[in-house]
Amino acid sequence: MKGITVVACPKCKMIVGPGQPCFYCGAYVPAEKEIIMRKRVFIAHQLSGDLQANLESAVLWCRWALFVRDVNPIAPYLTLIAILDEGIPGEREAGMTLGDEYIEGCDVLWVCGPKPRPESHVWEEIKTANNYNIQVVDYTDLILPADIHSVKSTTDHPALSVDKSNLVSPKV
Repeated sequence: MKGITVVACPKCKMIVGPGQPCFYCGAYVPAEKEIIMRKRVFIAHQLSGDLQANLESAVLWCRWALFVRDVNPIAPYLTLIAILDEGIPGEREAGMTLGDEYIEGCDVLWVCGPKPRPESHVWEEIKTANNYNIQVVDYTDLILPADIHSVKSTTDHPALSVDKSNLVSPKV
C-alpha cells in the first residue's frame, strides 16, 4: 500500500507534512518523527432483525478489531443510528449512503456477526468495497470469546495476540 509520511507538530500536535512549517501554528516540523497509522477496517454487521442484539454484537466486534487485531474499526452505523430516525422518510437511506462513504477511506472491509440476511445492507457495503477494490474478509464463521466484552487491552486475555502487520502508512 502506498502512503504518505506525516508527522505531529511538536508545538500544537497537528498532523502535517514532514520538514515544513505547521499550517496551524507556524512551528517548524522536523521530518524524523513518522507516525504509523493502524489499518482502517470497516466493520460490516447487519442491524436488521434483533436490533439491540445486533448493535451489541457490532460493538463487541469493534472491540475485537481494536484490542485483538490492533486495527482502527470503522462502524459509522453505531453513531448514525442514534442520530437518524428510520421513521422519517429518507433518513434510513441517508444513513446507509453516509455509511457507504466511509468504506472508500478504509483499507479493508470485514463482514462480522451472523451471516447477513438477504435484505441486509451488508450486501450493498460489500458491493461498495468491491467497486473501490477494497479487500473483503468474511468473519461470519468466527465466534468471539464469551468474555471479549471485558477485554480492554491485548494483555487482558491470554489467548489474544496482536498482528503488527496491520500497521500501515496513511493513504494519500
